[in-house]
Amino acid sequence: MAGPKVILLVSTWKPDHDNGVNDVCRGTYIYTWGSFLPYRFVFDRTRSYEDLLPDEIRVEAESGLLNTSFKTQQAVAWAYEQGYDYVCYAPTDCYIIVPRLLRSLRWHHDHGHHYWGFHTYDEHHIGGGSGYFLSRKAMEAVMWFDVYPDYEDRWVGTACQHARIAAVHDELYRSVEQPYMPDTITTHLSKNSGDYDPESMRNLHMRVIQAATYVSDGMVL
Repeated sequence: MAGPKVILLVSTWKPDHDNGVNDVCRGTYIYTWGSFLPYRFVFDRTRSYEDLLPDEIRVEAESGLLNTSFKTQQAVAWAYEQGYDYVCYAPTDCYIIVPRLLRSLRWHHDHGHHYWGFHTYDEHHIGGGSGYFLSRKAMEAVMWFDVYPDYEDRWVGTACQHARIAAVHDELYRSVEQPYMPDTITTHLSKNSGDYDPESMRNLHMRVIQAATYVSDGMVL
């Protein structure tokens, strides 16, 4: 029996295309494990339809940090309309070990979870920097909730809270400032907004590959 249909959506904008940040994602974890997980880079209106590459989509949202809620709602709606059961939403500065991500998905799916990632301390939402998952039920909550200017991860958490969908904490979705954990699934590599060196993703990927033993068909890592 086939497993759930899942896609990774990488939130981006035109400057990250121009400065090579997107290509660092393509050249690291996507190059190594992309065949296991469909993905798209999601642009706002900063990128024209004519310039889109085959692994890119654009939504009709304006650029700007507090407009990302509009962008996320439209991206999630796109994934829903494409028939995906789960969407993983992450920024370009989030490094993802895809085999672990897919094992995590299976575990959360088996436990009936709809919305998970790193639960942001005393707040009600999952932190977006380390990536998070939405089930089809949670996607519906996001699609149907009134959208307004806000940080996208906080707005998504409010939409899920309104639909009585719990934010499930998973400590393996990490940030670079947090203590190392050997089974880490994702790592948010920016220490502060705008403080991201793409070379850190290349270096981390090299360390993961050099230290890992894995077989591609079973995705053991």
